[in-house]
Amino acid sequence: MEEIQRADPRARRRALLTVACATVAGLTLIALAERYRPVLEDWVTRDPDQFRARLTLGSATLAVALSGPLLGGAAYCWRLGRRIVRAETFPPPGLAVVLDTVVMHGRAARRRGRLIQLIAAALALVACAIPATLWRLASLLAGLRA
Repeated sequence: MEEIQRADPRARRRALLTVACATVAGLTLIALAERYRPVLEDWVTRDPDQFRARLTLGSATLAVALSGPLLGGAAYCWRLGRRIVRAETFPPPGLAVVLDTVVMHGRAARRRGRLIQLIAAALALVACAIPATLWRLASLLAGLRA
């Protein structure tokens, strides 16, 4: 008979609250970006001597804003995967689940933990590629302006 870890209602509420807050924050940031985009474009292009420096600053700010959450998610996934591999149990001891979950042990749990670590590595790779891509884009744009 399969072992089932029952859903934790508090964890479900926390997850829903987190998603709702992140959605509101994201929508707010999008609205602010649309509202202030003309002001930002004017600031970047106003002084031709400062164009490259301001474009670089804007690209760096955007890179941090995009890469930071990805790196945080990658770190969380890596630690979760490590806990699963060490405990040889999925979900690991002490982890609250939002849905009733079949508990895995042994090889299947280790495989799941390694998969989560692989996802963490992919997130970290993307987080590192974002600044490189934005730097290259800023260089190309600065070259067009020169």
